[in-house]
Amino acid sequence: MTILRLAFLSILSSLLLILGGPVAGKPNGLTIKLIHRDSPASPLYPGKITFIERIQRLVNQSKARASYLSSMISANTDQTNGSQSIHPNEAFRAPIAIQAMSTYMVRLGIGTFNATFPARPFKTYHLHMDTGSALTWIQCQDCELPGNHCFPCREPPFPKTISRSYRALPCNLHPLCAPHQCIGDSCSYQEKYMDGAATTGILSQEAFTFVSSSGRPQTILNIVFGCSIDSTDMRYGDDDNQVSGVFGLGWGIRSFVKQISYQSLYDGTFSYCLKFNDGHALDTYLRFGPGISQPTTGLQTTKLDQFKSSAPYYIDLIGISINGTRLSINPALFLLQFDGSGGCIIDSGTTFTSIIRPAFDVVIRTFLLYFSSLPNMTRSRLFEGFFDLCYERSVPEGFRDLPGMTFHLSNADLEVRPEGAFFVKPLNSGKEVFCLAIVADDHYSSLGAYQQTNQKFIYDIPRKQLQFAPADCAQDA
Repeated sequence: MTILRLAFLSILSSLLLILGGPVAGKPNGLTIKLIHRDSPASPLYPGKITFIERIQRLVNQSKARASYLSSMISANTDQTNGSQSIHPNEAFRAPIAIQAMSTYMVRLGIGTFNATFPARPFKTYHLHMDTGSALTWIQCQDCELPGNHCFPCREPPFPKTISRSYRALPCNLHPLCAPHQCIGDSCSYQEKYMDGAATTGILSQEAFTFVSSSGRPQTILNIVFGCSIDSTDMRYGDDDNQVSGVFGLGWGIRSFVKQISYQSLYDGTFSYCLKFNDGHALDTYLRFGPGISQPTTGLQTTKLDQFKSSAPYYIDLIGISINGTRLSINPALFLLQFDGSGGCIIDSGTTFTSIIRPAFDVVIRTFLLYFSSLPNMTRSRLFEGFFDLCYERSVPEGFRDLPGMTFHLSNADLEVRPEGAFFVKPLNSGKEVFCLAIVADDHYSSLGAYQQTNQKFIYDIPRKQLQFAPADCAQDA
């Protein structure tokens, strides 16, 4: 009888893990996959498109992302709850479709439902991973009620009424609720975007389940998120959209990072290591808690800043070097101003780095002078309208003879190898073209995902620090 009982308990324990039940005690860390928007695993995968078409998609995404962040930063923010109200204050900037929200996304389970083995008792959704916003939100079933609106999504809205772990937050009675911001008896929220898009919903609590890189589900209870019940002008590009909302990792007490820190599950740190794509979109991993503290040599530390109560992470950029030579750029160009202009954001949601225009002009002039002394190359217009500096060379050499860049930060230097500063494309003629994969911006600078490749970044939120070191991110699994 004892043997049978032990066998039964063993089977029951295995079933709980398969079904994604809560993990007892303090976990050693959480690792989940980051899915690149253009990888075959992505619901936004464009299929077989040309290299030029893919670059155009990524440039447009970077510009749309810049518009989103710029308007968010300049908007008034709620000091109490960390949410942002984003207003259309720059009509000349390109409008943003929500589909362009981020370079990476996550796939996670939400809710607790009756399910027969081997089905898992949660609903699975794709959400944009966004270090530029705090609130996690997802489209919920009440958007289908008369008078409300759903944005196009192939995944059905979250069926909150049949989830055993769902609970709406009562009006004015929860620390993450804004005072007197309610729908009926429930705490509410509203997110507005610069092109007039908006989503309104109920602040709620739910169980979130993550399938780690080991394949083991881990459930975290009572995560506060936005249950979107009414969206207007939310454009996802086409009706085949499969992204249901946003996974917020920025500053703010509603941020997923802050919430799991409150629960003492993790220590308020997260990390990622973005793989060099070499013309291909590669997935990677997002890690939370002690599991990220693997020995890393050569770690540098710089501070993380916040502008008022906005969500993006700022770093102090103080200068730029090319091929080891410091450029004559006034450091004041990189200062964060009182109105939110200037400054430098570190943002994995933006594909290509942007540099505020006066400093960008110095960078371009320096590269022009450097390449003018090299043989067998001419200026190329193949990517005109996308990038400002492209060359065609008759003898393909890959990244050979291409210079690296250094972004000088407060107490740290981020060295970007040529593979992270340029992209190289072989041509059918036997020649090749390369471009500086950086764009100009009239409002602020941002360190994008392409220039972050092959570096391990650790965000230490309690200490307001960013640590980084060179790494072979292809080995990060």
